[in-house]
Amino acid sequence: MKKHTRAFKKAWTIALTVIMTASIIVTDCPVVNYPMTFLDVPDNQWYTEAVRWAASNGIVNGYDANSFGSAEKITREQIVTILYRYAQFRDADVSSCETDNLHKYTDEKEISAWAVKAFCWAVDAGIIQGVNEKELSPKSDAARAQAAVMLMRCDTLIH
Repeated sequence: MKKHTRAFKKAWTIALTVIMTASIIVTDCPVVNYPMTFLDVPDNQWYTEAVRWAASNGIVNGYDANSFGSAEKITREQIVTILYRYAQFRDADVSSCETDNLHKYTDEKEISAWAVKAFCWAVDAGIIQGVNEKELSPKSDAARAQAAVMLMRCDTLIH
């Protein structure tokens, strides 16, 4: 009998398409008829319908009209923004935003303008924590363990 030696590596990064697929599985969302222009999301891939659903509901926008970034690793600020938009979609209260909570992090200025409000909400709601007491590391790739915790916390908050 062959012993299974592959272990879960918490530091492994996670692809953007995995987050989209996880989101649609968790929400049990229906298939939608939405014309996508993302050239890097071919039909009949395991993640196609999840991306289509998220794009049709304004949860993801892609890098531009033709590029979703399906082969890209997801950053901490991207996942926070996706979860923020998903929470809005689910009519969760996302009004909590104390920008003072971001000031305690030395890399606060590294957060992209489009992700500031999402980060503010995620920190206040306990969805995300810093990688240490002084850094949020918004541009870093999200590790699988980090993404799993964020998804679980968001799901708990919304439901």
